[in-house]
Amino acid sequence: MFGLFKTKKHSQIAKETSDLVIEETQKLVQTLRLDFQHRFEELKTEIKDLNHGLKHLENQLLTKDLRDKQQYGHLHYKIHEVKNNNIEEEIEELEKKLKDKDIV
Repeated sequence: MFGLFKTKKHSQIAKETSDLVIEETQKLVQTLRLDFQHRFEELKTEIKDLNHGLKHLENQLLTKDLRDKQQYGHLHYKIHEVKNNNIEEEIEELEKKLKDKDIV
């Protein structure tokens, strides 16, 4: 009879212990799941910020590229304008020299 009581008592203690272990494990798993969710949301936000930053940089680069092309076109125009002026001046000088030679 005493053996039966001890077995029931041990099985009751074992069940209570296993229930406690299960509860604690569930709490730890839930805490871990929440931590993972928070970290995932943080990473998701960081990736969105990075994408926004990259789009902003791309826009700045495109704007700078356009500005550079406009400046290059303006410089190219100025160079041709200066070349044309120099050529016209040379032509005028040569015409004067020819006239001076004809007069002399």
